[in-house]
Amino acid sequence: MPGNFPARNRIISGISLGVIVIEAGERSGSLITANFALDQGREVFALPGNVNSMKSTGTNKLIKEGAKIVTGIDDILEELNIYFTEERTKDFFYKKPSR
Repeated sequence: MPGNFPARNRIISGISLGVIVIEAGERSGSLITANFALDQGREVFALPGNVNSMKSTGTNKLIKEGAKIVTGIDDILEELNIYFTEERTKDFFYKKPSR
């Protein structure tokens, strides 16, 4: 039920390392979740949007207020201090079949 979304999203933001807001209008529920994340000491990331789009007013406002700007996955991984070595990446994406 829509009335449960804020409570659910508060829990999700609390168990996450951070929140990424991809698209948000001026009064978007995504902004509520971003505020929960800030209150919980989590990182807030935002994808910049077209300044003429009503669906980007929230994300652009988050960036103006200090959210980390995201233009690719490396922006998130770097901010969270997550680094993959070539060996670790191979292990992550390829598992040998068991015999």
